[in-house]
Amino acid sequence: AGDPVAVGRALFNRLERPAFALEPVVERVRQRLTDLSSCGALMSGSGSAAFAVCRSREEANRLAAAFVKDRPPGEPESRVLVVRSFAP
Repeated sequence: AGDPVAVGRALFNRLERPAFALEPVVERVRQRLTDLSSCGALMSGSGSAAFAVCRSREEANRLAAAFVKDRPPGEPESRVLVVRSFAP
């Protein structure tokens, strides 16, 4: 079984800083996910996606709903998916 908190603490992407400098909205999206997630969030690849690690499907569904509901003015609409990556 996986430990989502440990996974969240271990997240790292060295492309985040340059991507954030080029496209600040990517940083804002990742920061919103970080603020909503109890485990962690990260930009994926070179900035085409961001994700959050959650403890349960219920937490992930709550995070997804809050992320969509609280989209700031001027931020592009995001496609939000809830997926299972490992079983507890």
